[in-house]
Amino acid sequence: MTAEYSIWLMPCAADLAVFQAVVDELAPQFGQPAFLPHVTVQGDLALPLDAVAAQVRSLAAAWPAQHWPVVDVERSDFFFRCLYLRFERTPAFDGLQGGAQLFSGTAQGLSPYPHLSLAYGQVQPYQAALVEALRARFKGRTVVFDRLAVCLSSKDIPIAQWRCVVEAPLATSAPG
Repeated sequence: MTAEYSIWLMPCAADLAVFQAVVDELAPQFGQPAFLPHVTVQGDLALPLDAVAAQVRSLAAAWPAQHWPVVDVERSDFFFRCLYLRFERTPAFDGLQGGAQLFSGTAQGLSPYPHLSLAYGQVQPYQAALVEALRARFKGRTVVFDRLAVCLSSKDIPIAQWRCVVEAPLATSAPG
């Protein structure tokens, strides 16, 4: 099997702890393994790790930490976006994706919009109250993203085997 990597935008430690607790609580309810909360910039990259890592370091140096308010908590029929925090598109997200796509040479694996999944699987009708409770808890909350990561992950790698192998902090100030 060819290693496949993803480029993830990672929440700061405090936000990561909050969302990891939610993911850990929801995973058994959805019958799926827990995963590291993240915003996918681009996934399913069958490229050498050293090349992806160099690109991630370059992208991270070009963008400052991000502060994004949660627009809503949404659900969909897509397995990897069944229950998620939705964010507005930003110039930074578009820039990160543009840089990743230019490097990879493909739009495959680009996230359709910025989101942070809280569960994978399928939301059931009886979980409507759960969705509303998460919406009340997180809608309007600002989430800080402070680094990019290269993670061994793809739709073809079991979730329980996903792991981040390289991290690069975002710049501390806006690009020149």
